Amino acid sequence: MSLRSHFTLLPATASEALSLGHISELSFLTDANTQVKYGHEPKGTFATGMAQGIEGWISRPSRCAVFKCVDEGNTIVGWICWAFQNMDDVAQVKASSAVDDFRGVKRHAESVQDVKRIRDGDGPSAPVVDASSSPSATTTTTTTTTTTTTVDDLKRLQSEDMDRWYSILSPPDTPRMCIGSIIVHPEHQSKGVGSAMLKWGTDRADAAGVACWVHASQAGRPMFERMGFEKVGESSFDLDRYVEGRREGGGDWGTYTFTYMMRAPKSV
Repeated sequence: MSLRSHFTLLPATASEALSLGHISELSFLTDANTQVKYGHEPKGTFATGMAQGIEGWISRPSRCAVFKCVDEGNTIVGWICWAFQNMDDVAQVKASSAVDDFRGVKRHAESVQDVKRIRDGDGPSAPVVDASSSPSATTTTTTTTTTTTTVDDLKRLQSEDMDRWYSILSPPDTPRMCIGSIIVHPEHQSKGVGSAMLKWGTDRADAAGVACWVHASQAGRPMFERMGFEKVGESSFDLDRYVEGRREGGGDWGTYTFTYMMRAPKSV
């Protein structure tokens, strides 16, 4: 499908997974969180890991849609994975009920203040939300973690944080779309590639009457805001607690914030 006169969106294949992974590695070279977690590993490690994830998504076509964005010379300039939950039959889903669902999830996320920000071991951790509870439920269980200081600890905390937010934003038996990943090659950023790839999914979310969400990086958040996504929570990590040494040039790694964002379906 044509995005603009000079870009086209095509289904990605498993044979292209490593190429897409390398584009991902290039696009995150200036991302502090990624560099803390993978910068000490051999070049290509991050790309290989991403390729494995891409292959997994491509192997589940009923649950995931992975597209590459190519220019007029057939060069891949970006890619995206849209994931679908309980979307086998959405013909009877009404946009009005999906908007109500979106509002309920948003209220719930905003009411759980401790989920919004991970304090890296300073006192209680984020509440663990029961995945079987309804989106509007407010019952949470709080646990306490010890201070953690390694890169592996950072990876674990962020993985646990993602699982908690998934239980809030993708409740069981609720039709939902989410963005597994969206990547634009550094040389082609700020040209509308990312927004065009997002529009493929948001158009389908609107047609199906379902809400969609994303786990946004610091750099990606403004694009999602322009596409109608709203913040429902965030999680921040003090990166300097997990890595020895300073950034190239001598600066601190600083605090990195992921933003969890949702978009209600529009009337079509």
